[in-house]
Amino acid sequence: MRNELVYTWSGSPLRLGREIGRGGEGVVYEIEGRAEQVAKVYLSPVDSQKTAKLQTMVLKRTDALTKLAAWPSDILLKAPRGRVTGLLMKKITGFRPIHELYTPKSRLQEFPRANWHFLVHVAANVSRAFALIHSFGVVIGDVNHANILVNDAGITSLIDCDSYQVLNNGQKFICEVGVGAYTPPELQGKNLSTIVRTENHDNFGLALLIFHLLAMGRHPFAGRFLGAGEMPVERAIRECRFAFSVNNKGLQMAPPPNSLQLSDLPITIAKFFEQAFSPVAAQTARPDAHQWVTALEDLSRQLATCSRTSSHLYYKQVASCPWCRIEKDSALMLFLQLDWPAVNPNFNLSAVWSQIISIPAPGPAPALLTRQDLHKFFVPGKSARSRVRKRLAMGMAIVALAIFVAFFLELDADFSIWTVVAAVCVAIIFEGATKPGPSRQSSEGGQQPTQEHSGKMAPASHGQSVCRQTGRTGCCAKRI
Repeated sequence: MRNELVYTWSGSPLRLGREIGRGGEGVVYEIEGRAEQVAKVYLSPVDSQKTAKLQTMVLKRTDALTKLAAWPSDILLKAPRGRVTGLLMKKITGFRPIHELYTPKSRLQEFPRANWHFLVHVAANVSRAFALIHSFGVVIGDVNHANILVNDAGITSLIDCDSYQVLNNGQKFICEVGVGAYTPPELQGKNLSTIVRTENHDNFGLALLIFHLLAMGRHPFAGRFLGAGEMPVERAIRECRFAFSVNNKGLQMAPPPNSLQLSDLPITIAKFFEQAFSPVAAQTARPDAHQWVTALEDLSRQLATCSRTSSHLYYKQVASCPWCRIEKDSALMLFLQLDWPAVNPNFNLSAVWSQIISIPAPGPAPALLTRQDLHKFFVPGKSARSRVRKRLAMGMAIVALAIFVAFFLELDADFSIWTVVAAVCVAIIFEGATKPGPSRQSSEGGQQPTQEHSGKMAPASHGQSVCRQTGRTGCCAKRI
């Protein structure tokens, strides 16, 4: 597809550049000469219903929608006045999927300076994005962790907008897809391609994303099932088993260990989660985006800094820092301790880590010495042990004699000390002089060359042997 020509609705030609993204529905390409725009080309033919939906979305485009999301700005044709093949939209750079922020491991790499205040701020911005989309009569439908992006400033952006549900003169172009872990209980197991979504359905996904952000990526329905058998997330959602609920025991669920609890949050936010995930939420109403914005802004103004770790911020009304408790019990780090004010803005921990792990491994570690090896190298033979004992006894006798002479003659202290030192030196020299040479040790000890060398020796010019492997004189004979 690269270098292929496509055409706008008005007939202007565009040449596709390199591929920069691919999904189950289409491929995203750069456009030559248009650095701020990209083209999404569908993998399957586009029917008349999809064409009408894209036309409606292009007509609904506003500056606010274009600023917030990768909203369709034009339709792309295979040929002038030909069939629809894709859409034109703005290029989003500097953003990453929101799950890389709320998951602790990836956050330490991708957002190393993010603390809980930043997460609360992003949760409020996600709520603002939902409120704006809903204000245009549009329903997101397929809410999930992959189609919401965030940058280092906490600004959010939405992608895959062509799957949204939009209205046009009473006609509804519905969202036909969804992710089970984000689908509300009333839609679990149903054919989404035939269901008209509502803002209340979106509000379930919004509450779930906010829970992810505040609770370090925990899923509100992924807990410990206290009954028999397994409890997959989709089934737990369908049966409204909110694992963190104050009534979780009645639901036969318990939150996973080392998790943030509802008691660690303001009462208003705790009640919002209970309401959003309750069995009656489908018939009544879940908290909407505007309510979440107000509650989260209020939380951001009521944060305290931990007295032990400055990177720990928490709701100031709780008795103690919940992050200290969780980090202690889990032996995990949730937030990096970055106290220095001047940090290189171009520093990218992920890129540096990639360079570190690209260093090739040094290979397998050498084999550890066995007991037989230790015996071979460090335990002398019977004759060698006898010689060691004799030399040691001779040295000790010389030192003892020197001490006795110094004491018997009542020499002064300085002279006595130097007498003993001289005796020690004589003992060392004596021990070295009586140490057998290589050839003598080989013949007297009766030891054979070790298996480390082949044992094949070449004659040397002075009667010694030269090892063919090491090039050193008598090295094999020294190994006893």
